[in-house]
Amino acid sequence: MLDDATAQTLQLVEVDGVVLHRCEYRVEGRRWRNTDALEVRDGRVTSAEVHFGGAVA
Repeated sequence: MLDDATAQTLQLVEVDGVVLHRCEYRVEGRRWRNTDALEVRDGRVTSAEVHFGGAVA
């Protein structure tokens, strides 16, 4: 079980220079999930999109 504010990586995938990171964390005992899309060029992050998910049952 995760402690509050401790994120756990669920998936980490690279597709055409974009790294997709799906994570889960807890806030006040409830689980939440988010996904980040990071564009990487020459080993550096050039853009980031954060997609806030919802609570997980």
